Amino acid sequence: MQVDIDGTRTASEIIVASCHDDSDDLGIEPDVVAYPNPFSNSLTVFLTNFSDQPAQIEVYDMLGKTVLLQDVDSPQNSYETVLNLGDLPTATYNIRVRTNDFVINKKVIKQ
Repeated sequence: MQVDIDGTRTASEIIVASCHDDSDDLGIEPDVVAYPNPFSNSLTVFLTNFSDQPAQIEVYDMLGKTVLLQDVDSPQNSYETVLNLGDLPTATYNIRVRTNDFVINKKVIKQ
């Protein structure tokens, strides 16, 4: 029900929406941890609960320019990699890890 400032009432159609995430049933959600944050030269990226889905790790600057792209063929239940980012200037960067089913973004700072 919407009530306008002049008191006019308008009823709208009721719409039922159901949101369900299959990962909630399993209690397992994919996660990405990037450390240390802030970092100096190298950044460790740790992936968990990826259910053996191929993934892609992307590092973007704040203007959206890709500065690193790394494929992960089979992360299994957990996967860890060290990204050598010593050549990048001091700034804030976005880490994006994506599969066919989801995308996870993390913000990191290079000192």
